[in-house]
Amino acid sequence: MNVLKLLQSKNRCLEKFLKYSEEFLSQAEMGDLSSINEFQNRREGALKAVLLFDRKITEIIEELSSDEKTNTLIESVKQALAAKDELIQSILITDQKIIAKIEEEKERLLKELSTSDKSMQMVKKFKSKWISESGEKLDGKL
Repeated sequence: MNVLKLLQSKNRCLEKFLKYSEEFLSQAEMGDLSSINEFQNRREGALKAVLLFDRKITEIIEELSSDEKTNTLIESVKQALAAKDELIQSILITDQKIIAKIEEEKERLLKELSTSDKSMQMVKKFKSKWISESGEKLDGKL
């Protein structure tokens, strides 16, 4: 397999990676983070494939003779690398949006827990005050 085909295959993996991120972001924007584990697994698989392509590309480049490194090949490789850079930029932008959504959900949950905690504390205060003022005792049996 030649370098150019491997770079194109790597870019297809990055496109899948971006697709998985965009699909999850779409769900996250609707408040649904339930598929986060599936999202992580899919991305992890795509990332492993990218790393395998990187290794194979490195091997093939090291084996290329200077005669095989033609201007046509070099230009084609530059184009493939430029496409890769664009994909990576898109992935980074999408990931920043995903992180922001996860942070929003985290903050919402922390506020919800805080409100729930305050409510529990008020109930405990009310119960202990009511029991001591009424002179009654709590029934320890259920």
